[in-house]
Amino acid sequence: LNGSSSSRKGQEKLLEIFLPHTCEITINDLSSNATLQPFVANHPGFSTRYLALGDSITKGSDAIGSSDTYANRLAQRFSWNYLNQAIGGHIFHPEYLDPDIDFEPDVITVAYGTNDWNSARTKVEFTQNCYGFLQNVHAAWPKARLFVLTPLWRVNEAELKVCGNLEILRDIIRECAQKVDAIIIEGHSLIKPGELNLLIDDGLHPNSEGHHIIAERLSEQL
Repeated sequence: LNGSSSSRKGQEKLLEIFLPHTCEITINDLSSNATLQPFVANHPGFSTRYLALGDSITKGSDAIGSSDTYANRLAQRFSWNYLNQAIGGHIFHPEYLDPDIDFEPDVITVAYGTNDWNSARTKVEFTQNCYGFLQNVHAAWPKARLFVLTPLWRVNEAELKVCGNLEILRDIIRECAQKVDAIIIEGHSLIKPGELNLLIDDGLHPNSEGHHIIAERLSEQL
């Protein structure tokens, strides 16, 4: 790492390294010609801590890189220190949550549902999982501002699955979110019906431009 790029000698700069988010890598060595200090959670200007929970969309699987994900763009917009705990293919799963992570969030976004709809779960099963998960999030971090995103628009959302169409699941998510006093963000306000240009060819996952738009529209509602 070259520290000579600082605009003023002796000026402190924040260096962010974005690692690939779709594969596993190993760092064998890291060196610099300048003094490096680890970033701390209460660093001036980055005191707000943001936890992103979700599936492959929040993970940013089809963004060009990890810096293009909506969660990262959102954190950069507000100068938040953030942790992205999204997992591709994941669902509302009450037992997944780890309340002992070394991170005390001030803001949390929860964005699941599209995989639940696709996984042959009944409305009763989904309701139990959704409410159980949100209860656990609220219990783990009761002081955090909790935002629950309903599923984004997807091309085939009118199809009838075991639990009905996707809008039926959105209704259940809204009801569960209200029970834990969460703020509801409508997925259709982030990716609007018909905005195919913001999705990749599968009609579901946002492309890099889609992530940019999601972050922009989401920031206006937080």
